[in-house]
Amino acid sequence: MKTMGEGLKKYQGLIYGGLLALTLMVCLYKGYALWLGFLGVLVIICGSLLLQEKTYRPIVNDIVQGIFSVKRIYLMIILIGFNIALWISSGVVPSMIFYGFEVIGHVHFLLFTFLMTALMALFMGTGLGTLSTVGVALFTLGSVMTLPGPLVLGFILSGAYVADRLSPLSALVQFTCETNRIAYKDYARKVAKAMLPAFILTLVMCFILGGKQAVSGQGLVAQIVQYKTDLGEHFFLHPLLMLVPLLVLVEVVRSGNSQRALYLGTGLGMFLTLFLQHQSLWQVLRYMLVGYRADQASGIVKTLEIGGGIGMLEVIVIIMLGMALSSLYEKRNWFDPLINQLIHSAKTPQQLVRRTALLSIGLDALTCDQTIGIVIPSKTCLKPFNKQGQSSVDLAQVIANSGTAFSPLMPWNVNAIIILAITGIGAVDYAPYMILNWSTLILIIIFQVIFKNKTGRLSTKGSEFKPIQTLDKS
Repeated sequence: MKTMGEGLKKYQGLIYGGLLALTLMVCLYKGYALWLGFLGVLVIICGSLLLQEKTYRPIVNDIVQGIFSVKRIYLMIILIGFNIALWISSGVVPSMIFYGFEVIGHVHFLLFTFLMTALMALFMGTGLGTLSTVGVALFTLGSVMTLPGPLVLGFILSGAYVADRLSPLSALVQFTCETNRIAYKDYARKVAKAMLPAFILTLVMCFILGGKQAVSGQGLVAQIVQYKTDLGEHFFLHPLLMLVPLLVLVEVVRSGNSQRALYLGTGLGMFLTLFLQHQSLWQVLRYMLVGYRADQASGIVKTLEIGGGIGMLEVIVIIMLGMALSSLYEKRNWFDPLINQLIHSAKTPQQLVRRTALLSIGLDALTCDQTIGIVIPSKTCLKPFNKQGQSSVDLAQVIANSGTAFSPLMPWNVNAIIILAITGIGAVDYAPYMILNWSTLILIIIFQVIFKNKTGRLSTKGSEFKPIQTLDKS
């Protein structure tokens, strides 16, 4: 009996992990908020630890330490919510959509769809936000052209989820940088380089799978005219407005200070909403708080009713609870059985990359959310990466192109469930066409095998592990 008790204690971390997966599955099935599942399991773990340790102070200290270890990310997530709402209310996002429709009749539709959503995602910083705005419009146009829904949606999502891996305005990107203690500029350079072959492959597949579908016709023209009319009635539109996200992106790259860039985006959005769209200060503050809301909105304008600080609170709560759970696990070495078996036994950098990717994907699959799939590999795989001659930037790149990229491909993941609710198409149907997401990791592994001698030890020059004080003051 003693041996059984010791065995259960040794593997209690895995038991709690299974409980978390089951709880989150129930939340998804019943339509409950995911943070309730995280909170419920956290309460159970704390109760169990209190019985074991007979004192609450270490438990509370570990939870507080975990939550505050990424404290700057909470403000940044709120600023991201402000930016999304204000870039819509100021006419920036509507202008990008409007002038995008200007050229849609003169280009290859699937190619345009992929590039348009990728560009919007880079500037909006949210995959689901991009889908629910310009993505819905393009999906509707694809239906008018009688293109297969899963095909069009797959390329829309390939572009939209560029946000979660590469956009400086993405909460997930900033969270990945924060947990790995790296600057966005170093992260973006590494991730973009890894994504480039898959990006080219996706462009090629646009032409092959898109065939010679016509981009004209009365139905399509009428739908585009209606979209443009709706946008023109609600916003003042101008091509120069599209310079705003470009300025913010340039500021991020120039200074490496993501928080300063978000302040810049918020300030420009407020100014343009006040003086160009002629909204009151009270209305601007309302947009910042609850997101953009339009009077008597319909059609494409209705899809733009997103953003706002309050809308980001659930993301913050999930990250807080995830960090609390991660801290409890880390302090009690509950990760050790899994990490020793999977990560520390890796003999080569190639093995380490593959196993870290598997760990991140597996955790996302178990928890139905990207948070744990970022936190745990970031905290537990850094030493093995350093030992194999790789850096924290290399680790962040692997996480971004595995767990983060694969999340919307899992039918039970919260991303896939929301996509199903928006479009009526499930992950099993659109996943084969979400080429940029699944092909990036596959191509990384293939190139590792082909150029094993060259990539056996990745250069860490200029991308060593950086203590937090060396990061940008964001």
